[in-house]
Amino acid sequence: MKKVIIIFMFFLIFYNIKCVVNAGLIESYQEINFENPNHKFLRDYKVEELNEYYPKVSKRLFIGWRTYELTRSARVNFTKTTLTSIRNTGTTPIVLDQQVKTEVTQKYAVSGSGGVETSGSGTIKGFKLGLSKKLNIKADATITISQTESMSTKIQVDPMTQLDIYVKGNGRLTNGVASRYLFWIRTNTGGYEYLNITSIFYRMEKKRI
Repeated sequence: MKKVIIIFMFFLIFYNIKCVVNAGLIESYQEINFENPNHKFLRDYKVEELNEYYPKVSKRLFIGWRTYELTRSARVNFTKTTLTSIRNTGTTPIVLDQQVKTEVTQKYAVSGSGGVETSGSGTIKGFKLGLSKKLNIKADATITISQTESMSTKIQVDPMTQLDIYVKGNGRLTNGVASRYLFWIRTNTGGYEYLNITSIFYRMEKKRI
């Protein structure tokens, strides 16, 4: 029995020190910016900086997660992706039928570092090991991408003009550090970050080339 306990303890200690870098949905966004430039994304923290905050989540639990927020519900603007980019270098306009449709996307985007791992299939992702529940994130929640009124059924790209159609949006971003405990032993430690999308829409922009 004593040997079993020692082996089990060794396994937990080994599991605790492994370091896994996990990119989530936020990392796949084309561009994302805080409205307040004083805030920082999880990817912008150095390892040494995060290490300074881990003592905030060092109080042991029997089972579960302990979390500490670095940024709470800060406003962000983002470009999720570019749907279409058309350059007209000719001398006559190009007229296209609009193909943009109303769609839905996941309301929450997540990413993690260290021992905080993301899970899910396709575009539905959350945090593993119950952290989504701890943070009150509903991984299956969705939001509709709306179409702007300025986008008509026909799109004209004038000579020496570039047309870009983006998926853009706004939201609230929260990040921090977390530790998971199992029988009072820390098994996972890392950073977490999630974006609660409040609005998402198609945006058409034209520029001279």
